[in-house]
Amino acid sequence: MVKITKDFIPVGHNNRPGYAMNPAYITVHNTANTARGANAAMHARYEKNPETPTSWHFTVDEKEIYQHLPLNENGWHAGDGNSGNGN
Repeated sequence: MVKITKDFIPVGHNNRPGYAMNPAYITVHNTANTARGANAAMHARYEKNPETPTSWHFTVDEKEIYQHLPLNENGWHAGDGNSGNGN
């Protein structure tokens, strides 16, 4: 079983809006990042950068999983610009 590392975006960062949610669906994205070293750890570091405009709950690769947001908070990843259904 792959371990999930909780590595949350700090409260107060622009990409952690903090809106409460009760999730009913999942949204799956592929970063399409084929650069050397573009693994879950690298994307986790990207998420914690205060200048990063987007956010999501989990980053997964073939070896590990990082969780960036609590499951009861929305992220900024589905392009609707607010706390709508995609986020």
